[in-house]
Amino acid sequence: MNNAEFAKLQERSLSHQARSLYLFFIRPRAERGIFTAPLGEVTAFLQNNSPVCPFSPVPEQSVQILQELYRCGLLADPDPMQAQQGRQYRLPLVEAEQAALPAMPFHMHSAWRPSSGFAQTALLAGLPDGNFTEGELNGFISYWQHRPEQRNQHAWERAFAQRLLKRRQAASGMRAAAPAALFTAAQKHLNAAPAVTAAASPKLQADILPQSTDRHAARSMSGTEVQLFAPGTFDPLKAHRSGPAAAQDAASEPHHKKDATGPHFTAASLKSALQAAGLAPTTASDSAAEKTNSSNTQGEKS
Repeated sequence: MNNAEFAKLQERSLSHQARSLYLFFIRPRAERGIFTAPLGEVTAFLQNNSPVCPFSPVPEQSVQILQELYRCGLLADPDPMQAQQGRQYRLPLVEAEQAALPAMPFHMHSAWRPSSGFAQTALLAGLPDGNFTEGELNGFISYWQHRPEQRNQHAWERAFAQRLLKRRQAASGMRAAAPAALFTAAQKHLNAAPAVTAAASPKLQADILPQSTDRHAARSMSGTEVQLFAPGTFDPLKAHRSGPAAAQDAASEPHHKKDATGPHFTAASLKSALQAAGLAPTTASDSAAEKTNSSNTQGEKS
């Protein structure tokens, strides 16, 4: 608010409601480029339930309060060009201040505010409107207040509009980048392949051998290293003859060189091969069966 406005508001002809309407409703809207005062909004603003000065106006009283502002010169009718833009009034004292603004630059100060023409400056800077919050304005003032730069009013308004534009573009970019980042993280998680060789822990063994014919063998392999083979590349016969090293060599052979008509193993023979390779424990029942088979073999030979 400039000195001319302050002097007009001190006139005794103005009611308390007219001063409040201008200071807290019409002037702040003009700073955002809004030069309309719908009668319903004016009536709702003037509603006051204070026990000291209660006031419940009807629309006719709101019109009379607006007429007070017109008579004292705080409001005036718009020119034809402004009327075509939808303006209901203009603020002549604010316009006079803008016309008399010195061209000399000045330092930023705590009482600085954008002029009533800031909406047009913001539009030229790329903003759809000239709306701003008090927090945004205070942040701009605190940033420039103790710096040596000097600018005129229009230059400060242009800098403020550019600051608002950058902050809103950054905020919209963060909102757009958040879903993309989540999608990328999920895709990386799905594309992550498990390691071929891993140190076998009880949990890992249970995951690696979920379909083992002998779950006890999977649980008893703690502290060993599990070698994973691609499907169709593990040869139990070589593991039975030469141990895990030969089984690894068999796994590295090209798949087309393998004999598709190789021997077929039953569950008992496969278990024996795993026990011979040290990949499965020998139980008491297996030892008894082996002794029985050995005695039968010796009986047949004799």
